[in-house]
Amino acid sequence: MLYAVHPHALCKPTQVVKGPCHECICREDGLFVCHAVPCPLSVVNPRKSSKDECQPHVTYKYEELLCTCNYEGRWGSFNCRETFRYLRSDNKSVKRDLKSDYIYIFSNQHEIDHNDLPEIQDGESCVQGKVYKMLCNTCQCGERNKLMCTKMSCFENTIQTALRQAKEESDKKENKEKLNNGVLPKALRQVKDDEKKKVIKGVNSGALRKGSSKKKLLTLPKGKCVPGMIYSSGCKKCFCDDKEKAKCTRSCSGELPNRFSDKDISEMETRSVIDLPELPHMGAKCDPGKSYYVVCNICFCSHKHDLICTMKYCIDLDSATNVQSKELTGRPCKKDFKFLCADCKCVNNQNQCKPIPNCGNHMSGKQLLSSAAGTNMKLTLDIQKEKCKPNVSYKFHCNECHCQPDGSLRCTQKICLTYSQAKDLQDRETYLDKHGL
Repeated sequence: MLYAVHPHALCKPTQVVKGPCHECICREDGLFVCHAVPCPLSVVNPRKSSKDECQPHVTYKYEELLCTCNYEGRWGSFNCRETFRYLRSDNKSVKRDLKSDYIYIFSNQHEIDHNDLPEIQDGESCVQGKVYKMLCNTCQCGERNKLMCTKMSCFENTIQTALRQAKEESDKKENKEKLNNGVLPKALRQVKDDEKKKVIKGVNSGALRKGSSKKKLLTLPKGKCVPGMIYSSGCKKCFCDDKEKAKCTRSCSGELPNRFSDKDISEMETRSVIDLPELPHMGAKCDPGKSYYVVCNICFCSHKHDLICTMKYCIDLDSATNVQSKELTGRPCKKDFKFLCADCKCVNNQNQCKPIPNCGNHMSGKQLLSSAAGTNMKLTLDIQKEKCKPNVSYKFHCNECHCQPDGSLRCTQKICLTYSQAKDLQDRETYLDKHGL
């Protein structure tokens, strides 16, 4: 929650805590689920508390009771203290780092590599306490033979779906607020009165609901348009540039109405990326109606100063250079040479290549394009058409991805904020600080 001063924390899956009358195990969603164990009857004073009764900010569930621990490690209610008294870690529990490929078992101080684990599929039976791998995730068989797994993204379209859903939610919220306040979007003033009624009717009837196939774009007006706005012209999508002129797709466009596909953008923006201004990331502020080159993607700037970009994965030059250096080393040669960020020496007629440290960290997208000209280095990855190169890393907007030896792509699942979303978050944080919340 945005307004929470201390957001709730998540426990580590399979972690065990115990109290006088209860034992709890951390579920895969970060919630402790508890069950009663035999204990002696005693009277508890619920008003008397002490620190370390529970794990700060973590939530515990027992039957229909949900209890949250405050920042001091004290129960948030008398009922919770009377029920649990205290719940503390069991040192024999299995702990894990959810961002790594290893499970650490402290009872015998040894590591289990993810690649050495037995494979298991969702729904298959497991042996309680045993550790498995499911695609790129690590799982342990918990109580009642239920698998508890890490939640890394093993499929590329997970991130794309999350990004699109976040964008839809943001647009939905903004449109509802404007209509509730009686403030119509600026673009509505560019269309005829009867078209206004259609748009408003569509919004009030739920046409902007997430995933709704009834969501409609504004019809492209005659004459000037609003820079950064997306319109429809028949079955085609159009984008209004900074000169108040619309450029439209050459073919009918499907998919999400408020988004452009890579094909849509390539049909509307025909200039070379060398001719486009450059921005460092998709959260940067832009000028409505303009086109930009961002790392390796072409982007349009919306009327809200947000970037709408193609969805290519951009290669991480340092990781690609490491792989390339290993491939080049040992090959026959006649002289020393440099290949992008690899420095190769010809020793005894054989290449000895080493990557130049941090060579790609300070290169902009255009500089990288220029450096790679004339080489066979592919700087982008289209996951719809090709597989990634094993052991090479990629960047997908604000997410980091790493190609596994089997050619599958493992990525983080952060939601990348646009400029308006980041500004809204900053404004709310400023408001909270100003009012001491």
